[in-house]
Amino acid sequence: MNFDRISQWSNNAFLNEPSERVWKQMALKIFLAITIIIMFPFALVNAFYFHLIPLAIFEFGVGVFSVGMFFMTRNSRQYQLVSYMYVALAAIVMLTILLHLQTEESTLIWLGIFPVIAYSLLGCRKGAIAHTLFSVALIASLLFGWYAIPYAPSAITLANVVGTAFAYGVFIYLYEFSKNEAIQRYYRRSFVDELTSTGNRKMFTAILEKSKALARRGQKSLSLIMIDIDHFKQINDTHGHVVGDLVLVEFARLLSDNIRSSDTLSRWGGEEFAIILPETNQCQAIVLAEKLRKIIQEYPFSIVGSLTASFGVTEVLTDELDEESIRHADRALYRAKENGRNRVESHQTPDDPASQTQAPSSDTPQS
Repeated sequence: MNFDRISQWSNNAFLNEPSERVWKQMALKIFLAITIIIMFPFALVNAFYFHLIPLAIFEFGVGVFSVGMFFMTRNSRQYQLVSYMYVALAAIVMLTILLHLQTEESTLIWLGIFPVIAYSLLGCRKGAIAHTLFSVALIASLLFGWYAIPYAPSAITLANVVGTAFAYGVFIYLYEFSKNEAIQRYYRRSFVDELTSTGNRKMFTAILEKSKALARRGQKSLSLIMIDIDHFKQINDTHGHVVGDLVLVEFARLLSDNIRSSDTLSRWGGEEFAIILPETNQCQAIVLAEKLRKIIQEYPFSIVGSLTASFGVTEVLTDELDEESIRHADRALYRAKENGRNRVESHQTPDDPASQTQAPSSDTPQS
């Protein structure tokens, strides 16, 4: 299974834990707050004490712009746009301070702030692009004299600027890269079944809870399919557990390749799997389950040849407990096993006659 998909599921599963996106949003708000706190007092000091009116106007404008972006962050959908805007603003402010103010050469040390901002808000790849563009603009300005500082940078100064920009960039990049790698390892340990690379039970529980909240909010359907490989114990007894593990991996891949990207496949335990189907009612879930049943029945598995599986389907009620939803699907699966296996059964609700219709069996013609 594609690990990018698992990573996406893992991000969605962070219901009570801070995700990378949450941390970036927090960092953006902190950067904006610091900018606002710094710019307005500096503008007042430069206007009334040093009488540097152009600089005061510039700082005041940056402060006002930062206030506007801070309010934009209240809408999470605009977070990415505000991040780009703030990185661009930080580049303009840094270049203005370094190249157009009456500063000393030691002021160039401030260029180390920009990569921290860029990598923190944009991530490794986009942060590296932003930092490279910033460094090229700074070095080109010093080489070609596009500055108003009261000194001509020496060759040593230029070498230090290039070396410092490179060192800052490499250090922050390695930090962000190692952090992302640690997050991915955490995802795999916490949310991924080691054998099949599907979600594990923890991921299933987390995404089911979140999917129910989204379905309740959008007044949309949500369904659940439980799947069990028929006579799996015989495979282990006949071919050994190593072959049994290979069958589980192949079975999981077959399921994953035939569901939507919005669906969540998890290994519930042993030879049992579960699929969460957002925006899917029970009838649609039955159709998908029957499709998967036929695909599995017709697929030539390595070593063991043909296999069959039994399916239990239920539509999840958003006001019921997760345990109830799972129990409904599990009971339907149990009926499928009792009624001969290699079939689909759905949860039957006494007060809903439509749900009493038996799901198609292996002998029922399919259109």
